[in-house]
Amino acid sequence: NITRSRPDNENPDDSPTVSCANSVSEPKMTGPEPGFIGPDRRYRLDSFISNEFQGFIYDAVDTLSNRKVRLLAFPANTAEDKTRTERLKNEAQELALLNHPNLISVFDFFEHQGRLFLVMEWLTGKTLANRIEKEGAMPVDDSIQIIKTIASGLGFAHKLGFTHGDIK
Repeated sequence: NITRSRPDNENPDDSPTVSCANSVSEPKMTGPEPGFIGPDRRYRLDSFISNEFQGFIYDAVDTLSNRKVRLLAFPANTAEDKTRTERLKNEAQELALLNHPNLISVFDFFEHQGRLFLVMEWLTGKTLANRIEKEGAMPVDDSIQIIKTIASGLGFAHKLGFTHGDIK
């Protein structure tokens, strides 16, 4: 969860928040042209990756720029809550302002057939969990470098008033 700190005069109920869904199943994508979603069918879903974080992660292509992206599909009922939809939209707009090499960029946020989507930068490589699973414990110097990299991104976001609520 990433949230932005509020100025003292801002209503706490207006602050953007994202909550995690614990158990959900893969969304059913339906429409006139299966695989294409979003405004003007801009995004082509290529493959389902996982059902982690707040919803479902897909590899996709932004057909306007021909760039690979990751799509986060929120659970189907999320769009029914207009207050939550507005909060998620505001958070996506704020996160899109963050530009740092150690943070994933946010490109877009939209609703398609009652489901909310967040479009993010597509990255290659393995996760830290994959590396530890494959290689076991890391040398201390490697661990320190990874911690410095994470701290650099979090520090940048923090200077702009953002805090991450789910560091593990």
